[in-house]
Amino acid sequence: MRNIFSIFLLLFSFLLSAENIILYPSSDNYTDVEHPGTANVITELWTANFIPAGNFQRINIDFEISEYLNDNFQGAELNLTRFFSCPSTGSTLVKVYPITQAWDESNCNIHLHLSYNENIYAQFHLSGTPGSSIQQFTLDVTSIMQEVIDAEMGFHGLVMIAEENQKFSKFYSKEHSNLAYRPSLDLTSSPVSNENAETFTTSLNITAFPNPFNPITTIEFDNPQEEKAEVAIYNIRGRLVKRVIGVKVNAGKNKVTWNGYDESNKEVSSGIYFCKVKVGNKVATKKIVLQK
Repeated sequence: MRNIFSIFLLLFSFLLSAENIILYPSSDNYTDVEHPGTANVITELWTANFIPAGNFQRINIDFEISEYLNDNFQGAELNLTRFFSCPSTGSTLVKVYPITQAWDESNCNIHLHLSYNENIYAQFHLSGTPGSSIQQFTLDVTSIMQEVIDAEMGFHGLVMIAEENQKFSKFYSKEHSNLAYRPSLDLTSSPVSNENAETFTTSLNITAFPNPFNPITTIEFDNPQEEKAEVAIYNIRGRLVKRVIGVKVNAGKNKVTWNGYDESNKEVSSGIYFCKVKVGNKVATKKIVLQK
């Protein structure tokens, strides 16, 4: 049985060799050139391209990804929560492009569209329940991000532009009170070089108690000096469940707790999970079992 688990842990280590990072926007808004006297709704992001109504709004979202541009990029997913769509069709056909100019929502003129690279894009059909309805979309923007990185053109965010004769899709912005409804970018990458990394080392002395647990477990680990620590929970498929901390911690023993909730603040089901602790170039993992 030990050998079986050792093999499973080894296979799982390949999944965890990739870093799963969740980023929230540094800036987001929507530009509306055709209505210069109208202020934006700060908690909302609109996109439309419907000539009869004179609506040509575009959504702009920027993320601070500079520290990850030197990584071996593997994938990116843009997560959006829509609360309103066309009452008749419930769908909007859009394209997402990389923005090519520096901007910041605090001083951005919302009545001027931002410039973008029209040769790099991904197309999405946002289809769902018509009218007022909460729907979450995950858009694979890997190809866009890869081209931006390869071209070394600098990342200034993404713009969503509705295709011609497409009616409204309205989403929540980063100012929404519910974190689960805010836009986010899931990046998957692995270090370019890991020759100095101590992958799945025991030098961090990671423990979890109680284990099995219900509903809270305390994760304890050692680190030799004060530096940034990241503690995250993954499921058996290697998917990120919860980022517990990502801050600088003191030298010596450190403790954090996980309460069995995911990034959307929802309770997870019983089962096997893995706690991954990264401090500097040291990485350790611990199998934990939630038993309700």
